Amino acid sequence: MFKTSNRTFGFLVCLLPLVIAGFAIYVSVTPSSMASPRVTNLPISTTADETRIGISALLSSTQHAYLPLVIKGSAPVCASPGTYDDTASSIAYNGNWQLYTGTGPYNSTLHYSDINGETAQFVFCGGRVTVVYASNTNGGALNVTIDGQPTGSINEYSSSLQWQQQWVSGQLSNGSHLLTLTHTGSARVNVDAIIVAPPAPPPSSICVSVYYDMNGNQIFDPSEPLLRGAGVRVTNSSNVVVGSFVSNDTNARCLTDLPAGTYTVTEYVNTPSFALTTPDTQLASVTAGNSSNVYFGDSVSQPNGMVADTSRNHLYVTSKNTGWLLAWDETDNRILTTVWVGSQPWGVGLLNDRVFVAEWNSQVVAVIDAATQARIQDIDLAPICPGGPAHVAVNPNTNQVYVSIYSSPGRIAVIDAAALNVSCITLTGGDGAFDVAVNPSLNQLYVTSRDSNSLQVFDVSTVPGSWRQTVTLGGSPFSVQTKPSTNQVYVAVALDAPVYENANTLQAYYATAAGITLPLTRTATISDTHDGGAIWVSRKNGNLYIAATDANVVQIIHPVTLAILQTISMPSPSAITEDDKMVPGRMYIANRDANLITIISDNLP
Repeated sequence: MFKTSNRTFGFLVCLLPLVIAGFAIYVSVTPSSMASPRVTNLPISTTADETRIGISALLSSTQHAYLPLVIKGSAPVCASPGTYDDTASSIAYNGNWQLYTGTGPYNSTLHYSDINGETAQFVFCGGRVTVVYASNTNGGALNVTIDGQPTGSINEYSSSLQWQQQWVSGQLSNGSHLLTLTHTGSARVNVDAIIVAPPAPPPSSICVSVYYDMNGNQIFDPSEPLLRGAGVRVTNSSNVVVGSFVSNDTNARCLTDLPAGTYTVTEYVNTPSFALTTPDTQLASVTAGNSSNVYFGDSVSQPNGMVADTSRNHLYVTSKNTGWLLAWDETDNRILTTVWVGSQPWGVGLLNDRVFVAEWNSQVVAVIDAATQARIQDIDLAPICPGGPAHVAVNPNTNQVYVSIYSSPGRIAVIDAAALNVSCITLTGGDGAFDVAVNPSLNQLYVTSRDSNSLQVFDVSTVPGSWRQTVTLGGSPFSVQTKPSTNQVYVAVALDAPVYENANTLQAYYATAAGITLPLTRTATISDTHDGGAIWVSRKNGNLYIAATDANVVQIIHPVTLAILQTISMPSPSAITEDDKMVPGRMYIANRDANLITIISDNLP
């Protein structure tokens, strides 16, 4: 036991000199026996203007004691990377170590100890330390600590004399370290040299973010969410893959502990239903200790049909060219899931807490649970209603889903939203059923017969429904929409005979229980909707939103006068849906050819 000299404990007090990097100090100890104590310094930490050390007193062969001490002044110098012979002044031997001189050791010398508990200490700055020693039949063991922490043991026994053996530490943090070698046992131990390796270069990293490039500007904007599900691969300059991972929607994914250099980062698998807006391959240069950030922008690939689950604020989008259905959380701005639905998904509808997706090429309607986004069933229409499923409309009064079938003759698949039974309506003298709309207040279904230049009206108060009326339009009809509150029906018609492709005429009709009231109520010229575009009646203010695909605009039109109230430029608008339960309400426009979805207010102008 020992104490500092500013307190008296009735024992013999010894003043012992201690020299640390040029500082001569004295420490008083009171030994518990009359054995001659041996004292060493144990650096704990250093700063620019002070050194905090511990004093280690070897009171006997088995007893040690420690006390803390703070020395004001510059920090002691640590040994820099290099090789230090056992005779170097930077190695402090505590006890009765002896010097051996002769051939065999490094630089022809080594220090050895025959007394248990004797230590050798060495302060160094480096990333790894190596102890060089000789092993022999009389070799003992050295206990190793670094910075006071047990690090291992050096067994110096061997069946024959072996010079310049090595014990190597693990990788150490950059900075100053204290190596302490303690003789344990009665056999002889030795220290031949100590080698300090340079600090390891600081690790480098590459962090990759895949984000929803909502505006398509190829820049990661603060409001744009991250996307999960994209496959990313990183290769070095030798084209060796050093890492790969799948992106997530919570944070960037990082590869760490990379050597400095230039790496190739590739998004080799897109997030399902998304397409890249940025290049799929980017170079990342990293320097020691630094991180390089890489951003891949993705957007929805050819958004084709949309429907909003306003009770949950979820948006469903079909991706025409990828075959996926995207379920999007409007509130949290994140992907809920993506569901494979088949080749060329087109229209989409929501009824009975189920999402119905028309698949053009496969002649199937996929049914998705709106609560879980699980795929419930694929309804094969080919045996009952053959042709290309296109658009979807729903009737909550009868719980029926109506899918237009582009065929000759045109057909309508009628699906019970609960039982998922299917029946079929065949158009009367009409080919190419394209778009559908339902007026639940009248239980009427309106179908555009694109190849027969007519609008057909069906009474759907019973299942599957019965033909009520055919209205000749003078041109090829594309989109149709109804406003149940006023019983108006709106049709986009192409009058440019003989091709009938420039659907830039909007026709408005009134309907009664008997069908469409003739003659035509009102007509107006709108911008070219070409391949159908879309008509949507705002639930917020009743105005019409027209997606004029070829003209690259959305037009907002008065529902009675058909006057154009506002024109909004955007690339290739093709489908529209609304979530009026969001605050503020949103109108979603699919910009199919631009791989974008534009959000505008549903209360314009």
